[in-house]
Amino acid sequence: MRSLKFRQFVNGRFHYWGFLEKDRFTGPVNPSDSSQQFTGLFSGLGKEIYEGDIVESVSPMVELGSGKPTGGIGIVRRTIEYRMEKGAFWARRLPDGRWETFGLTQERLTEYYTVVGNVHENPELLK
Repeated sequence: MRSLKFRQFVNGRFHYWGFLEKDRFTGPVNPSDSSQQFTGLFSGLGKEIYEGDIVESVSPMVELGSGKPTGGIGIVRRTIEYRMEKGAFWARRLPDGRWETFGLTQERLTEYYTVVGNVHENPELLK
């Protein structure tokens, strides 16, 4: 079972709350501020992934139709968001806002994605 943890961005820094230790609950700094939930997933470097994180994938570009490599490299950024209608965390492409055609899995995150920032500290990455 995944840990029930959250973070809030208050006064320029993150405050973490929830069950941070096995049997000990810590409350939010300001209950009226919005919180971002821990997805239960980790980056390939072992970093916890939360809603609002920005991840990046780098992959070889291929020709449409044939799938042959072009020699180019594609970099795509996505934000991690909760999709209520799917009941799961998904990645939304930047800057066009399209949803990926798949939900997040630990294997996919470990193999393809790197956390490069978050929506609060790195808004420039959203462009």
